[in-house]
Amino acid sequence: MIIVQLSDLHLRADGRYPRHDAGAALSLAVSVINRMRPRSDAVLFTGDLLDRSTRDYTPVRLMLRALSVPLLAVPGNHDDPAAFRRAFGNDLAYAPEHLSFVHACADGRVIGLDSNGPGGSAMLDSGRLAWLEDRLREDDRPTLIGMHHPPFTTGMPRYDDAPFPGADALMRLLAAYAERVRLVAGHTHRALTGFIGGVQVGIGPPLGHALALGLVPDAPHAHTPEAPAMHIHLIDQRQSITHSLALAPDQPVEAMTGMLDAAGRSRLIAP
Repeated sequence: MIIVQLSDLHLRADGRYPRHDAGAALSLAVSVINRMRPRSDAVLFTGDLLDRSTRDYTPVRLMLRALSVPLLAVPGNHDDPAAFRRAFGNDLAYAPEHLSFVHACADGRVIGLDSNGPGGSAMLDSGRLAWLEDRLREDDRPTLIGMHHPPFTTGMPRYDDAPFPGADALMRLLAAYAERVRLVAGHTHRALTGFIGGVQVGIGPPLGHALALGLVPDAPHAHTPEAPAMHIHLIDQRQSITHSLALAPDQPVEAMTGMLDAAGRSRLIAP
């Protein structure tokens, strides 16, 4: 199966974006996806469709309605759960108690796992883990699991130091199915891939602003002028590979020079 992963759009109410126009990036992504050959099976959106400046999903729904393939969306910490269910629940059968779903493709499945706790904090309770285990037991085909918060160590203390109840239990569960599951997330605004306990994991790049890579605890929270991008996952019984496709903005983005002092820049790995 071919699944396109989009993530972290952060569509704003005021249109004031720190780098490129996120709406334009999404429109370009939709155009590229609709032209893809071979055709993708679905688009998996791993959260933060909106910024906290708005709870109106109408503009992003109109843009996503132009997709020629199914949209599979899980919420991020910036999304409002109730508004999210109203916006996308008619097209996707979410679980009654959380915004998780199962979508069958011709040769595999996509499972969306809602990782939002109170206030958008990362959390997986026993009910969600039991729900996921039931879904994994009922079908032995290749399965791509998408969620917003990464439940594994990224090497970036800004994210790794945040509490995530249930993360370790999730990775132990997935390890029992490692030969046929792959896990992807969003949230960090930086793409990565790796293996955790034998499970292939990844984080998709943002359609909104990228964040500079910081591998030390005092690294500043800073935007970096990387182009928006999407991941294309090709998964079958034999292998799972990912292509990254940059969606370059029409105009060069502003350089990061001058945003930080020398001490701040020295603690970042950035263009």
